[in-house]
Amino acid sequence: MIVDIYTEAKGLQSYIVSGVRSKKPKAVAGYLQVTSLVDMVVYFQENVKKLFRTKEIKAAYNYTSLPFDVKKGTIGIFIAEVIKKTIFESEENPSMFRFFFDTYVFIDRTKQPVVNIHLYFLVAYTHHLGFYPQIDIRKEYRFFDMVNGVFLIERPNHLNFFDEKMTNILRQLLSIEMKDCHMVTITGKDRNTFLDKMLGYYNYHIDSFAGIKSHEILRAVFG
Repeated sequence: MIVDIYTEAKGLQSYIVSGVRSKKPKAVAGYLQVTSLVDMVVYFQENVKKLFRTKEIKAAYNYTSLPFDVKKGTIGIFIAEVIKKTIFESEENPSMFRFFFDTYVFIDRTKQPVVNIHLYFLVAYTHHLGFYPQIDIRKEYRFFDMVNGVFLIERPNHLNFFDEKMTNILRQLLSIEMKDCHMVTITGKDRNTFLDKMLGYYNYHIDSFAGIKSHEILRAVFG
């Protein structure tokens, strides 16, 4: 199998994993699912751009609920698609790697409702991508300007902004940690609208971001 894996040491890389379908596989195909977290030993040559072969591969974390829970699994796939659409270079970024890893572990372990996790992820991930919303929590802003990534008291003179309701949801998600995101009360309709707005925000700042498909599955799962 040829797989794309985001790594702690080398960023996004493509690997050839041999023996997956043999009688005595060196790697278990189950380790190579879209949301899998793995430890690997690879044959790597510095300054050589090619597919690298894996020597060893095993689970870095064993899921107990994510693969078996429709809502958690759907969120996991959505996050993986967002990651694939936003990372284009093989650069070391330990903080981003840890953010991804911890997000998946949290989704698996949490006993709280997961309906807002994908929204929280989209907001928090912008910190690593360089267009994190800038806000002064001391002021009562009414609108969020998608073009400049700032909150405003007055409506901007263009159409790329969050209205007051969506801005309020954004403010709430910016003020909490992932473990508390279930506490933000959002209706199903507003959740879908906010998701569209955040995807629009990403699309505005990342030229090749268009084409996300798994958010439609989220709509079907969460209603």
